[in-house]
Amino acid sequence: MTCPTCGSDEFSEHTTGIPVGWLAKPVTALLLVYVWKIGLTHHSDILPVLWIGVTKAFGFLTNSDAYALENLLRTAVAWGFVFWMIGLGMNTLPSQGWALGRFLRSLPVRVYQLTLRWIPRLLALLWRGVIRLSGLATSKSQTLPAKAKDKTGKGE
Repeated sequence: MTCPTCGSDEFSEHTTGIPVGWLAKPVTALLLVYVWKIGLTHHSDILPVLWIGVTKAFGFLTNSDAYALENLLRTAVAWGFVFWMIGLGMNTLPSQGWALGRFLRSLPVRVYQLTLRWIPRLLALLWRGVIRLSGLATSKSQTLPAKAKDKTGKGE
């Protein structure tokens, strides 16, 4: 056997380094806390940059310009407002516009409820991703446990 770098057949003894695996998790946790602190302190500078990044990424993914997301959201809010106004106008009809009027009037509340329902889920998904990428998640066995008995058909 020879060294692939220098071609020598003389190898040195293996030396163990200083074990620092225990240090990685606390340092990563402190780094995440520091990033959180910076985010809370400088959110007025960070949020516009993040918004620009999100709009440019959306424009790239949809093969449109950087203002496509802003235009899409503005249009959705405008149409939501129009439908809500129609629902309020249906309030003057007999039986208050039936189911369509009630649906249109409740549209802003439904969107608000969906937003409140999905934001914690998205934040939890983001948190799990950060934890998994940072290496703080404990790695469980990747193999599935074997079943004690396989269920086979009667003829087998």
